[in-house]
Amino acid sequence: MENFNKQQYELFFGGSVSKYFNGHLDLYIGDKDFIFADKGTDLIPGVNMTAEIKTVGIKGFDGKKLTLNQAREYSSTVGLIDNLGRTMVSYLFEYHKEVKKPYVIVTPFIRDNGTQKRAVDYLDLNRSIMLYVDINDQFCKWISGDRYVGVKPKNPLVTV
Repeated sequence: MENFNKQQYELFFGGSVSKYFNGHLDLYIGDKDFIFADKGTDLIPGVNMTAEIKTVGIKGFDGKKLTLNQAREYSSTVGLIDNLGRTMVSYLFEYHKEVKKPYVIVTPFIRDNGTQKRAVDYLDLNRSIMLYVDINDQFCKWISGDRYVGVKPKNPLVTV
């Protein structure tokens, strides 16, 4: 698969990237870090979830922050129904792995309403939750549909 992507890349760009596609326009081509879909049951509806994962290291966050174009991309499908009848949702997962008790802050994206000007405007910060990865398997429980785990985060997001 890697060779196929490289061949397509070279075919499209002729082997080199134009200055206009090299961060000049903050271009986001589409890179879903996390995809989870579940058909659900008669009692629990199915879900189609995508997420952008930002990892915070031991020295804090030194990666690329959530860009406006990424936020637009993730928010563009929020609330849509896929071909299997599942509601589509998108999240920002801010993974703090280098702390004593690793945790993820999960923040949902909201649908574009035409007023957003910055990446953070696409996030529903009031619905953020903090889930421990190793304690009681909170993060996995949340992924599988348990919405009663987790707590409100005390610290703000550092990756936006």
